[in-house]
Amino acid sequence: MVRPSISAAAAVLTACAMAWADGPPDRPSAEDVARGLAGPEGWAVADLHVYGPDNVYEKIDGQDQAYLAFDLVAMANVLFEKDKDGLDVEVYDMGKPEHALGIFAQQHRAPNTQYETIEGGEAAVFPARIFAWKGPFYVRIDRRRKAAEDEDGLVRRLAHSLLRAIPGRADGAGLVAPLPKQGMRPHSAGFTHKDYLGYECLSDVRQAKYSPSDRPVTLFLLRPADAVVAMSAVRQGEKSIEDVPGLGDEAFRAKRPYFGTICVVRLGKFIVGSVDPEGTAGAPEALRETLRMLGQRR
Repeated sequence: MVRPSISAAAAVLTACAMAWADGPPDRPSAEDVARGLAGPEGWAVADLHVYGPDNVYEKIDGQDQAYLAFDLVAMANVLFEKDKDGLDVEVYDMGKPEHALGIFAQQHRAPNTQYETIEGGEAAVFPARIFAWKGPFYVRIDRRRKAAEDEDGLVRRLAHSLLRAIPGRADGAGLVAPLPKQGMRPHSAGFTHKDYLGYECLSDVRQAKYSPSDRPVTLFLLRPADAVVAMSAVRQGEKSIEDVPGLGDEAFRAKRPYFGTICVVRLGKFIVGSVDPEGTAGAPEALRETLRMLGQRR
């Protein structure tokens, strides 16, 4: 088999890497967003605090490490109260849209979750609670009187006001490009900042799920500091390696406990791969389609 040219793939991936590197435009701080939020009529601001990475544990002790792993910039917390009821609002500035997507996906990508688009943000909606991300912000609204299940719609109205004040939008599929939109399961885009699959060399990983099955295939894409070194590290960490010919510069498949079958491809300076819980033979078709879209030809 003649090894195909990957110049087209490299061009697409390099363009995406440049787009990923762009910082967010001018935007408000977490404190700006929180202070600008007007509570429902008749509700008073009972408390407003701003936390940084060094003291956010004071508010969310036991959960702070999850946010710090995505390089939390600041969190502003405002509490509205009326009688014995309360609305607790947390605004997290995660620095980058992909980090906001990452913390949202880590906490709210679960079966049967009800998702909605609210003022351009992707929201996970629960009785008396709404969690959402938009631009570089992740927000949480929690009603104290959970038994009421927000029957008067205060949580939803507050979510609209809060997300309306945040510029940008929640474009998960755009952030994980050039993974293909076709076949991508709705609300499955995610981002892992550190230690993907347990490997220190796999960081800033974009991923999404494909296929309509109950156990979909996850595709992932990253540009490590050194793709050759990263590929070698993953090879050394896996058992029962089997090379897969005809994919990129090099490719291999391995079975991974609790994950299924992983297929990892080095393509120029990038690593593309799949995690298949069903453990199908070869590289999943969704991965091959991704490589075809990047200019790869078998």
